[in-house]
Amino acid sequence: MTRNFIKAREYIVVFAIALAMIITGSFVDLGFSKAVYSYTETNLFGVIMSGLAEAPTYLTMSFAGLLLIISCKELPAFKKVISIILGAAAIAFGAVMTFDTFTNIAKFYRTEDYEKLIIAVGIVFDVLMHGLISLFIFKKCLRKNRDNMRMIAIALLSIIVLELLLATILKFVFSRPRPRYLLEGGIGVEQEFRNWWELQPFRCNELADIKSEVLGGIHVSSSNWKSCPSGHTATAIAMMFILPICALLNDDWKNNNKFRIASIYIGLLWGLLTAISRIYAGAHFLSDVGMGLLVGSLSGLLVQLLLPKILKTE
Repeated sequence: MTRNFIKAREYIVVFAIALAMIITGSFVDLGFSKAVYSYTETNLFGVIMSGLAEAPTYLTMSFAGLLLIISCKELPAFKKVISIILGAAAIAFGAVMTFDTFTNIAKFYRTEDYEKLIIAVGIVFDVLMHGLISLFIFKKCLRKNRDNMRMIAIALLSIIVLELLLATILKFVFSRPRPRYLLEGGIGVEQEFRNWWELQPFRCNELADIKSEVLGGIHVSSSNWKSCPSGHTATAIAMMFILPICALLNDDWKNNNKFRIASIYIGLLWGLLTAISRIYAGAHFLSDVGMGLLVGSLSGLLVQLLLPKILKTE
């Protein structure tokens, strides 16, 4: 059922964009970041996208978790328990991370009255969106084929979890310093710049400790060496897969090729906007967001190729 939600030509488009970013960044990463960097509370595009870029994907985790729970009614007892546990975990993780997107925005306004307001809006948004998700599922999905719902839920969760794992692991493998650390770190810090192929495997914490000693014991976050790949971009580009997969729940949408293509390119546009915002905010170099696009899209491709075969063996 989920075998052909993305066609080869759509993969070619996103892979071409990702590779173009990586290749171009290989020559201009530092200079380009210097030219566009703006990481303050007045940079509303960068601030808002630093939080909300990942929110749709995390809300999808909750959506998929609830689908997984309601689709397990006819499963054997053991599989039913596993489905309920995994579904509940996905809902909890999605809810926590959705709220966390607002705390990422609020941290820019800690000295202003806006912080409490943003946190309150985050709580209301989180509760409201999860309420709407629950209402949609109980109104529209209870009478759907439970096997199809379960496959859709597993496909959604597999893509999101895979891209999160790959992006997190690769950050430690590359241990690449972030642009804003290099550009705000003072005299000589730019010399710490590394191209994406100059790996410093699993040295994030070590490099942070060394820098802390140089600064006389001042705490330096290891996050400053987790630039590549862009996790926000990898998570955001997952929408390119999430939207057409969710459309499979609706008989009219799943048979409408124009809707399928539109949903794919809306997801791609969201991923590209996120990539631009991350460069603008100094969180990543051009090649980092290209890597993020590649990680997210490869996660979708792997799930699309392997999941139907895996489920057939159950």
